[in-house]
Amino acid sequence: MKSKPITVKKDTGWLKCFYFPSGLSKGEGKVLSYILQHKRLRGYDNAVINKDGGTATTETILKNMGLSYTATNRRLIQGLKDRGIIAKNKGIIYLNPYIAYKGATVLNTTLELFESYRYGEEEIAGILD
Repeated sequence: MKSKPITVKKDTGWLKCFYFPSGLSKGEGKVLSYILQHKRLRGYDNAVINKDGGTATTETILKNMGLSYTATNRRLIQGLKDRGIIAKNKGIIYLNPYIAYKGATVLNTTLELFESYRYGEEEIAGILD
């Protein structure tokens, strides 16, 4: 089944942040802050991207942050996954759109990745069609 985008809010191309999760370690907070930069998210599906526009991997996120690809640093990414802040599907890392999203639409398939992790659900409820 092909995913169709849903309109979340019209005429908005910037990043909208609804919720910054509490209880993160200092390192997890830094990784999330890096991801939340406007140019790090692709509109319509909330995929995390690199400087060149390609989809980011755990390795490239850490590298672009100036961190080495060690087990300790990989656990920062895994911690965000375990909390439902990011998800990985078919090799692509996505940010939970209930925390923040970029653009005017979010794909249903992206929303489904985070069905169990609806941070900031109250805030987003009023803007979904």
